[in-house]
Amino acid sequence: MTKPNIFLGIIFLGAIFWTSCNENKLPDVSHIKPHNSYFDFTVAFQQLDSNNYLERINTYKKSYPNFIMGFPAFVMEENISNDTAVAEFFYEKYKYEKGFQMINDSVVKHQFDFKKIETELDETFKFYQYYMEQDSAPNVFFYSSSFYSRNPFFGNSIGVSLEFYLGKNIPYYPIQFAQYQIRRFSPEYIAPDLIHALAFYDLEEVYSDNRFLDQMISEGKVMYLSKLSLPKTQDSIIWGYTSSQMKWCTDNESQMWEHLVSPKINILYSTDFNTNIRYFEDAPFTNANQVPPESAPRFAAWVGYKIIEKYMANNPHLSVKEMLFTKNADEILKGSKYKP
Repeated sequence: MTKPNIFLGIIFLGAIFWTSCNENKLPDVSHIKPHNSYFDFTVAFQQLDSNNYLERINTYKKSYPNFIMGFPAFVMEENISNDTAVAEFFYEKYKYEKGFQMINDSVVKHQFDFKKIETELDETFKFYQYYMEQDSAPNVFFYSSSFYSRNPFFGNSIGVSLEFYLGKNIPYYPIQFAQYQIRRFSPEYIAPDLIHALAFYDLEEVYSDNRFLDQMISEGKVMYLSKLSLPKTQDSIIWGYTSSQMKWCTDNESQMWEHLVSPKINILYSTDFNTNIRYFEDAPFTNANQVPPESAPRFAAWVGYKIIEKYMANNPHLSVKEMLFTKNADEILKGSKYKP
């Protein structure tokens, strides 16, 4: 008879206890209702034909005016007010323009599990509303757009451009995107991408990139709110990092901070956009002076997040919303007593 592995059993029980404790720390959001709606336009656009497109688009316009009127303006950068012209725009784009038609067909063929996606978004919205003290969440429209934008806003609604989430093996992805981007083109990134976009949108009035420190704190706020809104999602998915990049951030936190405060680098209070952006842009790694190629991309956002984390730990009387709308980055840095 094989003897039971007591050590593994202890680890297993410890893991259950750790998970249980973490879940117990989550706020009760069961009473919160998103009060929003979801609609998939991919099949609707595929089914347009010469006999029904005018009637169908006008029907969609009555129910979803922000999207139907906003999307042509978003794509063409001009407003179309005539009902017939708007209907013709959608019909021509999705039936005759090769790029739109091919991509939309790919999205429909993929057969996304919308019930699962909507359940995940509902859960995410509940936490987001809890921390932002909001009564409702935005309506969500699923569609395809030939890679114009992942999550554009249309009034009180947000779009999810599904061609960004078809999986890693789509043959036309490498034509437009690098492998480090394609790695994240799968459905588990739908909720994190959407919540990042929503956080940027809601924090626009306090987001600042005047100085490096301002942008670092602003990015840290976005990521802090995103992580609170996605408590059951892996950090690597929230950040869009590989496991090795996550480890690099954890192992090199003090070195990152030393780099940023170094007189030789002289970056913390820099107002040079072209230099600063290297620490925040999406890339295979942080492509900045004296930063190794094995680094994680956007590592200044990671440091900003850790500063916010420390600031909240040192100021337990503050609500998350109060912190998010604190504009003074110097005050947050000082109050965090951040010294990794």
